[in-house]
Amino acid sequence: MWGGLVYVYLKIKFFNKGEQKRGSPRFFYVMIISFILTTFFLGGKIVISAIPYNGALSWKLEAFFRKKEVPMTDPYFFKEGLNGIIKDLDKSLDLPDKLYIVDDFSIQMDENGKIKKINSFLYGRDEKEQKKTFLISYDVSKNKNQMEVWLDYETNSD
Repeated sequence: MWGGLVYVYLKIKFFNKGEQKRGSPRFFYVMIISFILTTFFLGGKIVISAIPYNGALSWKLEAFFRKKEVPMTDPYFFKEGLNGIIKDLDKSLDLPDKLYIVDDFSIQMDENGKIKKINSFLYGRDEKEQKKTFLISYDVSKNKNQMEVWLDYETNSD
């Protein structure tokens, strides 16, 4: 859009005297400089938007790299229990052998045992002793069979 506006302005400014000016070197250099300035201006806006927590692009990039959708195979808690949820997570993610609950593990279900909501924050250490975190969220009204897992956030636990 900005490039189009600059082009229209330059065309009005330099072409009032006739079409013989169109091939002039002065017009060519002005167009190249305006193209470069427009590119740097808009490129800078994109870079600023990609800085974490500074624009819409940064949120999209964070979701692309950290958010995983994990299918829930059996939404009935009484059949498999907590092990069923952990098995579903382990199929899609490389979970550590030992997992710990950071704050709370909340499960809401109906009278038949069908899971309606899950909210949890788990962490563990992998083979290289690096801390891995898993923020788990599931709401049957938002996504029918997908648990939303955000990876690698900070936690104050050891």
